[in-house]
Amino acid sequence: MHNYTLPPEAGITELAEAAGLSRDRAKQVLDTAKIKRDKYRKYPTELAMQALLAFSDAGKSTGHALNGYGNPDTRNDHMQALAAARATAESARARKIELEVASKEGRLVSREAVNQAAVEFSTHIRNGLLGFPARIAHKLVGAADAEAIERVLDEAIREELAALSDIDLYALSD
Repeated sequence: MHNYTLPPEAGITELAEAAGLSRDRAKQVLDTAKIKRDKYRKYPTELAMQALLAFSDAGKSTGHALNGYGNPDTRNDHMQALAAARATAESARARKIELEVASKEGRLVSREAVNQAAVEFSTHIRNGLLGFPARIAHKLVGAADAEAIERVLDEAIREELAALSDIDLYALSD
């Protein structure tokens, strides 16, 4: 089930190259896994390779492969995963910086500020419309005909709309 060609017992250099690791990292992994070498400084290949591949450090494997160390035939799926993770992290960092710049330039406002402005605007509209009849009723009492009533209503509605369209009353401030 392996794809390396090593004798049943191999030295640390051959094992490290087959696993795509540095000699030091391979030695460290084999020591951690408590795999002992014989008096000829050879390790049992199958057991050693299982440990090396199980403990393979993706970052170092990628680095060694990119630098030309190790076995070029050893497949390293960690390289693509690492590249994808780095690209995702970079993309997230760039998005965060874009949002910070937009916020500082005033192109981005908080949800709370928008909600507060909407509440203030709708409250002003509601109060203006509810007070509308009381503000114009006394003007209508003296009106003699429909045209006079229409003029009074038209003028009152235009004044109310002008007040509602005053952006300074609703603009978000810094």
